[in-house]
Amino acid sequence: MRPALVDTSSILFALRYRKDVFERLNEQFPEYRPTISRGVIGELKGISANRGKRGATARLALMMLKSKKVEIHNIGTSADAWIQRRASRSRGVMVVTNDTELARKASALGARCFKVSRSGAIKRYLW
Repeated sequence: MRPALVDTSSILFALRYRKDVFERLNEQFPEYRPTISRGVIGELKGISANRGKRGATARLALMMLKSKKVEIHNIGTSADAWIQRRASRSRGVMVVTNDTELARKASALGARCFKVSRSGAIKRYLW
């Protein structure tokens, strides 16, 4: 199985619309394995300290990650740096992010970039 690098933004966006990005990945792209870094978990922990909907969504994401089959890379860098480094090393890697700037950078490095729609579908970025 090839890795699908999942960014914090896509996890939070999907949950905001009551969707599960990991389930959608498994349904739409069964040949890919959802993969995150410790940086994503760190970002979610930081956001979860906030009050309000965004903090609650991040706490839900952290609980959800415990029950999912998601590969976690023990890399201490930021999530964006990890994604860019992985995109530069292997051509055609799949990146799932709702961060347009990160998608542009990863795409320039040869990654295939996707985003989560409001309906929960994972769609390819079209430039």
